[in-house]
Amino acid sequence: MGLFQNAFFFAGTVYALFYERILVFYFLFFVGAFAVLYLITPSGKFNPLRRKIMFSTWEQSKDGNIHVRLEQDVTNLLKYQSTFKNEEKPSVTHVVSKALAMSLNSSRDTLNGKIVFDKFVPFENVSVTVLVDVKGMDLAAITIKDMDKLTIQDINQYIRNKGKKAKENKDEDHKKRTGPLKLLPPFIIRVLLKVTTWISFNLGLNLPPFGIKKDTFGAGCVTSIGSLGLKDAIVPFTPFMNCSVIVSVGQIEEKVIVKGGEIVKAPIINLNFTIDHRFIDGAKGKKILNEFIDVMENPEKY
Repeated sequence: MGLFQNAFFFAGTVYALFYERILVFYFLFFVGAFAVLYLITPSGKFNPLRRKIMFSTWEQSKDGNIHVRLEQDVTNLLKYQSTFKNEEKPSVTHVVSKALAMSLNSSRDTLNGKIVFDKFVPFENVSVTVLVDVKGMDLAAITIKDMDKLTIQDINQYIRNKGKKAKENKDEDHKKRTGPLKLLPPFIIRVLLKVTTWISFNLGLNLPPFGIKKDTFGAGCVTSIGSLGLKDAIVPFTPFMNCSVIVSVGQIEEKVIVKGGEIVKAPIINLNFTIDHRFIDGAKGKKILNEFIDVMENPEKY
């Protein structure tokens, strides 16, 4: 919510509680009526927790975002992967996560921060969230702090261990964040998401009962669509995560390209960036993208 929406909401709440209690009755009446309609509407089995969170998160788009599509040659990346045993091999997503972390590290005064009360506030560290599919029914958000200081192999091990816990329902933070929501309708979840986001993000406070820490998700997010068999997709922001940039990682495919003046086949991956235009413009973006590409083309250095 914007400044004026917040002001009207809180002013109305205070007025209703202290001066016109009848407004509280009207509010509860309409909430109750909506709850009844929600309960009697059929097709509940088609609305798992993931879909309820989707309904509670997105509204009609109003603000502009920057979309950048990068076709990246991953020849060197595949050679780098071949130096590891199967159980130790970092995935493309892990390398992309490191690349994003290094880009954020080089843009601490632009992308690596948050906008609160109409001011840019830089984060103290570089954190990146990686989304992991949980049996097709949920998404686990694995956030790694100080990712710019970790090696690609460190990132690989952390995500694998944390992802395994989430898939086995042993990740306590994930259970705290999603457990109570399973019993609630979307319109209640919508309010909870906005309130908890405002407290943890705008005020910078921890909410231990909900498994939420201040600035929980960091500035960047990576999601793999290649694991779903997709080669290309532009993904939207998740408002309650408040990231400044999100990257989707497609499936590798062989393409004919011009390399060193010759026409050759090469393994190419599509990387789609969605960037909040409030943080950056094209002039600064070029330098940050170069940092990203360096990691992708020289992963052995990181």
